[in-house]
Amino acid sequence: ITEKKIAEATLHRNQDVLNKAQRIAHLGSLEWDLVTNTVKWSDEVYRILGFQPQEVEATYDAFLARIIPSDKEKMANAINKAVENNTPYSIEYRIVRPDGSEVLVHESGEVFKNDAGEALYMVCTVHDITERKLAEAELKLADNVFSHTDEAIIVTGADKKVLRINQAFTVISGFSEKETVGKSPDELLKSGEHDDEFYHNIWACLSEQGMWEGEVIGRRKSGQLFPGWHNMSVVRDELGDIIQYISIFSDITEKKRAEESIRRLAQFDQLTGLPNRSLFNDRLQHAISRAERAKTSVGLMFIDLDRFKNVNDTLGHQAGDRLLQIISERLCGCVRTQDTVARLGGDEFTIVLEDLKHAEDAAIVAEKILEGLSHTIDLGGHEIIPGASIGISIFPEDGGDNECIIKNADIAMYQAKQKGRNRYQFYTQEFSQHADLKFHMEKSLRHALENNELEVYYQPQVNLKNGVIAGAEALVRWNSPEKGLLSPAEFLPFAEENGLIEPIGVWVLETACTQAKAWQDHGMTPVRMSVNIAGYQITHGFIVESTKAALKKSGLSAEFLELEITEDFVMGHLDKSVEKLNALQELGVSLAIDDFGTGYSSLSYLKKLPINRLKIDRSFVMDMSGDKDDEAIVSAIIAMAKILGLSVTAEGAECDGHINFLVKECCEEVQGYYFSKPVPEAEFRNLLVSSFDLPIDDSPKLEYGATYGKRS
Repeated sequence: ITEKKIAEATLHRNQDVLNKAQRIAHLGSLEWDLVTNTVKWSDEVYRILGFQPQEVEATYDAFLARIIPSDKEKMANAINKAVENNTPYSIEYRIVRPDGSEVLVHESGEVFKNDAGEALYMVCTVHDITERKLAEAELKLADNVFSHTDEAIIVTGADKKVLRINQAFTVISGFSEKETVGKSPDELLKSGEHDDEFYHNIWACLSEQGMWEGEVIGRRKSGQLFPGWHNMSVVRDELGDIIQYISIFSDITEKKRAEESIRRLAQFDQLTGLPNRSLFNDRLQHAISRAERAKTSVGLMFIDLDRFKNVNDTLGHQAGDRLLQIISERLCGCVRTQDTVARLGGDEFTIVLEDLKHAEDAAIVAEKILEGLSHTIDLGGHEIIPGASIGISIFPEDGGDNECIIKNADIAMYQAKQKGRNRYQFYTQEFSQHADLKFHMEKSLRHALENNELEVYYQPQVNLKNGVIAGAEALVRWNSPEKGLLSPAEFLPFAEENGLIEPIGVWVLETACTQAKAWQDHGMTPVRMSVNIAGYQITHGFIVESTKAALKKSGLSAEFLELEITEDFVMGHLDKSVEKLNALQELGVSLAIDDFGTGYSSLSYLKKLPINRLKIDRSFVMDMSGDKDDEAIVSAIIAMAKILGLSVTAEGAECDGHINFLVKECCEEVQGYYFSKPVPEAEFRNLLVSSFDLPIDDSPKLEYGATYGKRS
């Protein structure tokens, strides 16, 4: 049986080779006996379907079950047509493996019949073409990108001769593919603007680093030069040898024009034609450098027009622009040719005075400017006298660099404004200390909320009928790590200047509402919580939304919240105030005018405002000690409030005489040191569970003394 064994071994070896070949090619084979309806699969078919040979029986139904439903009909039609017409078939379809992955398959088959024309069996090949299709898609995508990108692409061989270009290259350079292939891109596009060493360095960089990027001046077919931004890289084979170079470049002509335009715009103000901030800084630095060498001085003027905003608001921005142009001309007429007049933006101008012999020379120029700006300017029939505030700093006395000189001139300018405008002011160290204090305070305040350094104190508002606390005013304190406990007067003005009053105000509002609700939850008699809101919160903030959010977050009913607004702010911002105050009243909170009597209230407006309470300013109450005028003012405010149907709280009560007078005038509530200073929450909680003894007036004459009320 030697020959038989040799034949079996050969057959086994051939079958093994066939299986390996099918696995490598991802190509399986299938034989379907159409008479017995039995199927034989090769091992590769199992792998394509996602099974091991022992996991599933080879049947046509098992094979068909893995085909995506939408492709089954297509496959059945192809097989039926092949059987009917005795023709081979070829079809692509998708199968889903047990793990959910999808495979794209190409199947080719042929039906074999007997002499009678009866179909006996069918032989098929099943090819997994998933990777091929993905590769084809990627190649197609790459080809589309190559063909349709706006950037020119050149592919050269290792010999640096062009193999292929895209359409964008032809559009940019003017050279067709026929004119380009086989030639060196350096020869085609060489402009003469770069020497041979330039190109040599590019190719050397490519060889060493594998890439190069930079600007190259090229020449179009027409001879026109153009700037291009090139990104070049090398393609290497498995051995690391360079086989191709790829260069991608774009025509940056428009970009260069834009950059040139930007460079022109970057140094001069377009409205006035004066040097702008950038060129001003360069000129100032140059002047300081010259002064250091020549041992001379440089004067810097920081000029801010007075009431310029009024011109814009009333006459319009076109008139404002014209005003700036005229003022620019006048400023230039007040200085020498070697000096620099610059516009920093808005209505801010600077002047660099070079080679000053004496600081007084800067004052002479400042007076000349103020005199020049004192003459009227006709703006479309409207005569304007602009005026200006001028701050002056001198190098080297007031600083040794640009930043310091500019900062100090700016500080001096603000001092000039505060002193009444239309004047000049030299910088002094005192101004700088104030500015440093302001900066330090602002910086510290920004961290106060984050570090839980703020605390709310509470001062009782006492009902004068029974001595019971009717309300509490929330007053913020700052536990500064550096300065200890600070009152609002010591830090809130800084907060208002830099906008921090908004987050601080929101925090106080939320804290006060939460505390009022906590007292109620602990069984204490509900009291009204009064919270001050700054004017900034009304004009620039979201006081209505903040109040609504604070009430919702704390759970406090709106009837127990009262917001206090100063009289000066309300009367100074009526248009902006009324709408916000109406919206707040609709929430159900009550509103009070604080510091009443110190402003210039119009009674007709007061009647229209949605106000519930007047708080008499403490200065009137504290000065009632024998002062008939203050007594009359307090009496008048109480009487007026009654007529208008408003409640009244008198602030600043400190002695028996104050209380007796206010009781006599039927004032409802009093707030002051007579009962308690503002105290932390723990101390105020003790006050809530008690009441105050009120003084008894045994004589018609009011006696004033520093006697505090006693808690019972």
